[in-house]
Amino acid sequence: RAYPSSISLGPECTSVILSDGKVITFGSSSSGLLGLGKDVETMIEPTEITFGPSSSPAASTPIANISYGSRHAIAIAKDGSAFSWGLSDHGRLGCRPQGQDLLKGVQILKQAEKKGRSSKSEKRKRVIWTPRKIHFQENVPALVEACAGFDNTVFLSEAGDVLSCGRMSGQLGQGEIMSDVHHPAPMFGGLRLWHN
Repeated sequence: RAYPSSISLGPECTSVILSDGKVITFGSSSSGLLGLGKDVETMIEPTEITFGPSSSPAASTPIANISYGSRHAIAIAKDGSAFSWGLSDHGRLGCRPQGQDLLKGVQILKQAEKKGRSSKSEKRKRVIWTPRKIHFQENVPALVEACAGFDNTVFLSEAGDVLSCGRMSGQLGQGEIMSDVHHPAPMFGGLRLWHN
């Protein structure tokens, strides 16, 4: 029988990783942080998040750790892959919203505009409501950790490679860049925390 092995706290929610790699969550989903879908804004009972292409919890990819930023979350799977969900503005999720995810974000913004609660910054926001696998552009070794920040994310591979994505600024460690980074890229100079 699975037992709780670690806990991650988000701004409005909590996730518990079980010993078998399954993840249960509860709390609020104001920015999609619950990862349970767009129709789930509050969950007071622990509910399993599904990671992977199937919506079946039985086929979910086992998770090793989760990091919450201000409005996004990153999970590292036991196989070294990564998943992200929440607000995708500025590239903090390591992917761009596509298809239905983009439409859902636009619909939410239109509803906010009708209610008079919209601002220019909200118009740029896009929400990914369920965990989506991050596809890295480079041949990156298995990931072991990720840290979600305010509007950026930093990844660490088992080989010691450090990659980052998010809002263009010095916090990405990629030197002078002229735009947001939407796909994880090596830090400036190919920073490596250890050598094989």
